[in-house]
Amino acid sequence: MISEQKFIEDIQQICGFSLKLCKNPWIIKNLNNKKWMEMNDFVCDVSGKKYKRCSSICYSEVYSVPVFWFNIYNFGKFNYSKLKLIFLLFLNGKLIPLEDFKNFTFRKETNEFLEFISQGEHPFLGIAFYNIHPCKTAELMQNFKGKNYVLCFLSLLNATIFYFDWPLEFFKNAC
Repeated sequence: MISEQKFIEDIQQICGFSLKLCKNPWIIKNLNNKKWMEMNDFVCDVSGKKYKRCSSICYSEVYSVPVFWFNIYNFGKFNYSKLKLIFLLFLNGKLIPLEDFKNFTFRKETNEFLEFISQGEHPFLGIAFYNIHPCKTAELMQNFKGKNYVLCFLSLLNATIFYFDWPLEFFKNAC
């Protein structure tokens, strides 16, 4: 478990690293003095079809841990400009049902986190997102003693469920 202040320090550090090292950086967001971070990228299924993936890390005041929120949207075979795609994301993008994207989003070696996926309203965006429910996060993270708790949490997600294309340097000084 971490404090909200430590969460904010950790995500600021992550966003700084990712701006320098990643082609799809994490960005700090702020609403009503509450901070979280977001990242948007594209993922492909086995046939090569592209999907928009939206990811957020928010702080749970109830559980005192980071919460991973995510969605994957299907925009069909059309080639949209970036601005139009952002606009369509909230108006016309079709949310992919969890069962439809497990095969290309999640690593198959482990199901540890899959048991804790639920759907709820994103605490800041007000739209339906999937999340890794925070009830087991503290338990899963108890053996991680890195400098940056949130980055260690992300590395655990990256190693077990999602694949984000991050360079090794991203994790060198934090976990």
